[in-house]
Amino acid sequence: MRGAHGLPVAVHLKRICSQSLLQSTFASSRCSAEVTFVRVLERRNFSSGAPAPWSLSLLRGVPTSTLSSIRQLPEVDSALSGSSLKESIELLKRAADVFEQIAQEGAEHQAVLYLLGERLNDVGSHEKAVEMLQRIINIMGTDVNEKGAGVLLRLAQSKAEWNNGNFARAQMLSEEALDLESHESDDSTAQDIALREGCAMNALGLSRLASLNCVDKNINDNIEQGATAEDVQEADECRVLLGEAAQGLHDGYLRSLSQGEASGFVELGLAGAAAYSNKGVADLICSKLDKQNNEEELSIDMTLQSWNKGLSLLDELAQTPQELQTIPYTAFSDMIQARIHCNIAWATLFTDTHTDKLNAKNLTSASEHSRDALKLYDGLIEAAGDDDAARERIQPSMARALSLVASCYARAGSAVTAEGLFQSATDTLSSTVCNSGPLHAIDRRDALMWYGHLCSNWEKRQRDAERLREEARNIDSTMTEGWQGKWGIYSGLWFFNTSDFK
Repeated sequence: MRGAHGLPVAVHLKRICSQSLLQSTFASSRCSAEVTFVRVLERRNFSSGAPAPWSLSLLRGVPTSTLSSIRQLPEVDSALSGSSLKESIELLKRAADVFEQIAQEGAEHQAVLYLLGERLNDVGSHEKAVEMLQRIINIMGTDVNEKGAGVLLRLAQSKAEWNNGNFARAQMLSEEALDLESHESDDSTAQDIALREGCAMNALGLSRLASLNCVDKNINDNIEQGATAEDVQEADECRVLLGEAAQGLHDGYLRSLSQGEASGFVELGLAGAAAYSNKGVADLICSKLDKQNNEEELSIDMTLQSWNKGLSLLDELAQTPQELQTIPYTAFSDMIQARIHCNIAWATLFTDTHTDKLNAKNLTSASEHSRDALKLYDGLIEAAGDDDAARERIQPSMARALSLVASCYARAGSAVTAEGLFQSATDTLSSTVCNSGPLHAIDRRDALMWYGHLCSNWEKRQRDAERLREEARNIDSTMTEGWQGKWGIYSGLWFFNTSDFK
């Protein structure tokens, strides 16, 4: 990944850490040269796939013994050993044909279909991913309801529909998952049940939240603006539902930890932190809709409370005795933390729509949070090594952080540096794979819009400004109707599933 003027991102990180984003503007701003991560690289684990907010994470749901078995086939091993996402799809299709001939509908055949469904979703073929998952459900028959498989598959289908903008269908599937969880009678532990229930409630809340008419007026003036009383009430119900999901997961974590059970509390803690991140986004959307028809500035106090709860939970989780940890800390924990930092930076930079200038305190805060996110993503990229698929999953999120850092530079008056960072972010987000879903498209659209705004305030750059804005609008117009015009904070959501935490 390249930074300003074609330099590697690592160079930008050194620049960002060696001199404050605001050093020339605010004497009080300080920045450390130390790169500190919540998890050291050795404890990150990509063996079951790099986590990503848009991925179905089905690979993590495949039993280790089955995964070892299917990797004996060269096609599967190649697909999971560094091939690009698109290359892995062709490899997995051939593997599915092989296992279907050997043992049609067997465990190995189903596992390859799991992986194929995940990869199809990753490259934007959401409808085909839903069809693949339904094929698995049909194969499993009544067995699909055992040990959480039914909840896992229905939530995966719901997420693929959500990615595709079919929010009503996503809501229906998440409701089915929640209903199925309440009737399952297998030998699941209390921790497993709490995790499945929390994931299903989160999915239901996100499906309803995405259906709200919360749009960015700077993107498309033709999209109907304004919030009805029903919109505000629905937003508040989404906020409450996501809050209940986060609290339930957090309570499950505390209960498991207090009982000294070396099972489940790590997963519940990570899920709780991710749920608090989503709750913060819902808080902000609820506030925007509630105040959409007046000139009062949005308050992000409630939003920050939710996001700080997520960060505090991750910090607390890091302090738990290692002998109680039955799974290693995965890259998921760093991804959650980085996402929360990006959300805080975004809210600080862009919720006040009445002025282009932030006070020193807020601009310093935004720069610190965006910088911290970029450091975490840089560490994740390093940990991914030569695994192309893992890097492809991380780079779009890193590009989001990079565009936020660019916006901080722009607000501080460092236009040349901001432009180089915007170019790096938009170049990454413009790649075919990295533009495969709504979260990528929102980030790319907004980075171009912010870049255009930078050029509009630059002498003799008006033509560039209009070109960039037009490109942003074109990207928005190619998105599925449900996602068109959505407020940029929507890209900070994470539709997670039970398998994300394995």
